[in-house]
Amino acid sequence: MIRAISCLMILVIHVTGSYYYIHDQHHVWYTSFFNQISRYGINLFIMISGFLLFYHKKQKGFDAKHYWKSRTSKVIIPFVAFTIFYQIITALYNGHSNFTFSFDYFYSMVYLGDGFYHLWFFSLVLQFYLLFPLLQRWSNSKKQWNIMLVGSLFVQLIFLKIVPLYFHWDKVYLFNWIYYFILGGYLAQYWIPIRDWIQSHPKTNLVLASLVMADGLWTFYRIHTIVEHRIENMISVPILFVVLIGVYPKVKQWKTVDKTLTFIGEYSMGIYVMHPLYIYYATYMPKFFWNPTSIFFTFLFYLLVSILSLKLFERVPYYQYVIPIPKVKNEIKA
Repeated sequence: MIRAISCLMILVIHVTGSYYYIHDQHHVWYTSFFNQISRYGINLFIMISGFLLFYHKKQKGFDAKHYWKSRTSKVIIPFVAFTIFYQIITALYNGHSNFTFSFDYFYSMVYLGDGFYHLWFFSLVLQFYLLFPLLQRWSNSKKQWNIMLVGSLFVQLIFLKIVPLYFHWDKVYLFNWIYYFILGGYLAQYWIPIRDWIQSHPKTNLVLASLVMADGLWTFYRIHTIVEHRIENMISVPILFVVLIGVYPKVKQWKTVDKTLTFIGEYSMGIYVMHPLYIYYATYMPKFFWNPTSIFFTFLFYLLVSILSLKLFERVPYYQYVIPIPKVKNEIKA
């Protein structure tokens, strides 16, 4: 559910961002609000990535061969394939290509993820996947986890507050987000007691939810922006993560909502990689599409089109090596 919500938040950012540029870099208040409040989604996605990796390691151990095979097919190959794909799309749209056989070009495409505006996140996730085999060796005791958590907190603070004063800052840098990744893993170690406690204290969960909401509303009212890398997120995002754990039993009672979020969560990386393709041609859509009152339906359209394209891709042989979505399991009927 958390992965699904993160994916939907990121889609909101990109849809409302397109609205902003189509309207000569102007927002109405609610397109601006949804654009900003949804920026928690990136931090949540990193937390859930750390959670899932460390939880899997805790449950089943670490098999290096299986791990690298899985990361290659789910991240590395799709990252390379879609970098090439979006460069071709951009060249066709602009009528020229910026491709060169130079170090700067490949550094920009591979490390900075400049193949298209959303591919930087693939580069960031890949960096965490490269780091994880080292981290998982040093995560076998409470003392080690406490050291890693506190260490990641200080490292991220240094990269967010001190490094930008002296060096170039870029959102793709691993250590700008390391605390969220480690914290996700930390929560995975104590998942059962944390889950049981927060789900048995609904009033506490309501207070925590109110704190996150108040932080977002006050920040938006005061400066009209809630950037992903602000220091306050290092408190509000973990609280939001715990709040979502707390509300899940209620969500699960709504079967249709639970089933929908589960599906979106499983297809989240596929939705993430595909939706910018359709948003890229936003100016060709009917004018009512980008009327502020239609923004919800515009969001829903791009979500459904992205999902539909992924379901069509499932009919292509070996699609799972290019598109980061689950492999369809063949059902055996008696």
